[in-house]
Amino acid sequence: MKKNIIHIVKAVLSSMIWGLGQVFNRQYFKALFFFVLFVGFIGIELGSGKYFATTDPYDKIAGEDYPDGLAASFYTNYNSDKNVGLIAAIPTFDQFYQTIEGPKLTMDELIRFIASDLDANNRVKYFAISEEFNASAANKGKDRPSDLYPDEDDIAIEGLTQVIVRQKLYSFGGNLYREVIEGFGNDRRVFYVNIADDSDKIEDSGMFDQLKLYDRTGNVFINITDQKIYMEVNDDSVFKYINLLDENDVLLARPLSFRTLLIKGTVWVSDTTVYEYFNPRIIGYKSTVFSNYFKTFMSNQYSKPGNSYNATDYTRFLFRTYLELNPDVKEDFEYRYNMFFYDQAGFFLKGYWSIITLGETGGTDYTDYIKLQQALVPQSVSSGILEITVVAGHESAFILIKGLISTLLSAYFIFAGIWNVIDAYKTSKKKTETGVYESDKEYFKKVYESSFEYIALLPALFTITFISIMPILFGFLIAFTNYNAKNLYVVDWVGFRNFLEIFNFGAASDIPFGRVFWQVFTWTMIWAIASTATVFFGGFFQAVIINNKRVVFRKIWRTVLILPWAVPALISQMVFRIMFNENGAINFFLKNVGVYDLLERWGWLGRNISEFSGAWEKLFYLGEQNIQWFTNPHNPWFVRISLIVVNIWLGFPYFMALMTGVMTSIDKTLYEAADIDGANNFQKFKLITFPLVLYSTAPILVMTFSGNFNNFGVIYFITQGGNGAGLVNRAFAGDTDILISWMYRLTVDDKIYNMASVFSILIFLIVGSLAAWNFTRTKSFKED
Repeated sequence: MKKNIIHIVKAVLSSMIWGLGQVFNRQYFKALFFFVLFVGFIGIELGSGKYFATTDPYDKIAGEDYPDGLAASFYTNYNSDKNVGLIAAIPTFDQFYQTIEGPKLTMDELIRFIASDLDANNRVKYFAISEEFNASAANKGKDRPSDLYPDEDDIAIEGLTQVIVRQKLYSFGGNLYREVIEGFGNDRRVFYVNIADDSDKIEDSGMFDQLKLYDRTGNVFINITDQKIYMEVNDDSVFKYINLLDENDVLLARPLSFRTLLIKGTVWVSDTTVYEYFNPRIIGYKSTVFSNYFKTFMSNQYSKPGNSYNATDYTRFLFRTYLELNPDVKEDFEYRYNMFFYDQAGFFLKGYWSIITLGETGGTDYTDYIKLQQALVPQSVSSGILEITVVAGHESAFILIKGLISTLLSAYFIFAGIWNVIDAYKTSKKKTETGVYESDKEYFKKVYESSFEYIALLPALFTITFISIMPILFGFLIAFTNYNAKNLYVVDWVGFRNFLEIFNFGAASDIPFGRVFWQVFTWTMIWAIASTATVFFGGFFQAVIINNKRVVFRKIWRTVLILPWAVPALISQMVFRIMFNENGAINFFLKNVGVYDLLERWGWLGRNISEFSGAWEKLFYLGEQNIQWFTNPHNPWFVRISLIVVNIWLGFPYFMALMTGVMTSIDKTLYEAADIDGANNFQKFKLITFPLVLYSTAPILVMTFSGNFNNFGVIYFITQGGNGAGLVNRAFAGDTDILISWMYRLTVDDKIYNMASVFSILIFLIVGSLAAWNFTRTKSFKED
């Protein structure tokens, strides 16, 4: 027991510092080997991290801070203009300046005052619209005794009623109803609520689409003769003007005394007054005396020759001012953009965190800084400010890739660490049993001789890990996230929810993946089986004919028939698409030889689809004016059969060449023996030719099935997925789309990466399982 404790202690020491157990085992070169790996592992982690440094979330903001010298220059400029009488003194700023620490005003202090000045002059309030309209230019936006402020006039505010002046309503049973949508996906619910009685709710049954629309246009007017305020309503193409304080006061024409009101906020009414709700966080901050002076100063700075400031720097200043105005947003920003695992952790620890969380902070979350544009941005520097991304957040796809790279790399180091611990234990135990320590030379020689194959393969395995295994893992993991067009940056793990979606056949689904998947999958299986069988037997038929002794010039025929395989498939597909166009060469030929007349007599052509009744009869609908080989929206199976037939031309030459070679190599004595036994040609084909050809080509047949299951080119380049491709109610899949072309559309066109990843996993499982099962059942496999 005591000896075992010694072995365990050495193993524990090696787990703490790799190679330490080997030192006690007197294997110094081996200890050095493991220690170097240990230093590399720890060195990468510490070297790539910021464990001993402080991080600043404000470094994430684009642009550069203005220097403190600019703030000092601003105050000098202000003081000079004030002293010579160019501007009036701003008492609040003068008082603030007296409280600053240090000899000069800093940029941080200037931002703090600008925020406090805007906040003091942009209080959240309800103001009387008529008073604001009649105020002089100098008094626009000023506070008045009639204004109502939250926390001060809550009783009066509770008595106000909001009026939505821009809203589509529906007239039903003498009442007006608004549409309400709740939930998402399967939980999505649409109903209509009486605007005068919230308890009066009617579930959506499609009837509201047929009702008269009562559209509030959003236009609001004041009548300057009596100061009444009206909103415009489009009542079934008839414009009306309704008094906001008296709904019975309705004008059927707009008087010349009307003046348009520019409503930025929301409209509220009491018994006697119409108010507008002003909230600078929603509407935007108004300029103040101080901010106007600051804008003039900054405009001059930007117009100076040699100015090094740009729009990005101004945006950074705006954003910092916005944070100072909103302490709650500032706290959230400093938390989200100063995370230990993302900003300080090293390569490996950050990678583990990335895989577990997929990131936590979205990019450009704080766009409300643009609400400061009117108050703080001079016209001369406004260009480009609104287009700048202020803060770059986490991008889940990118950090997942980095996480996989770091995790796979760490797996190699961890393997070395486990090897080091086990070796320290076993070597110590062997010394106790034999009384002799194994030398480093003997150990490495034994490892080399017993594991040479693995050592030789290690560089290739290491390379494959990052160029093959890592992308496969990435595609696999995406299937368990909500990575799609709605979540392109920060995504979340959703478990098997995406896989369950293909079993969701409910009509409430926004995108009916469940219903469409099984339709596409069924067609994919039919396509793979039919296209494989047709090219196999088509090639077989040609090979049998060409190998017949009675066929002359067999080499020429073989050369001619192999040409379709020599032409690039894309070219052939484009040619077929043009030839089989509604006005293409094939239809032109069929029309000239009288086939069109025959089809019209049968009723398959020349009739409108509305004249066909029943699904069975529609199977014979080929088109109205011309045969729609690849564009028939009413008979998808005709298009699908056309594709299978066209694919024979593209696929049979390969099998013909393959089977010709196989048939040529069949032992002639087998046929001679059959002749002696009195076998006819059919019996020789059935009992000799076909079994031997199938024996040799069965593995190729299985591979061809797999290839046709994923035959993207024929489907996409000839039909682009067929009718319905790209429609949401068809889950973006067309009539001829197979799984692989559907996946292409979902990723490239619609950015629904998670569901495309689900389908790729299912394709792998289906094709891999079928291929493996068929391979194991072939005679060539069994006899291997």
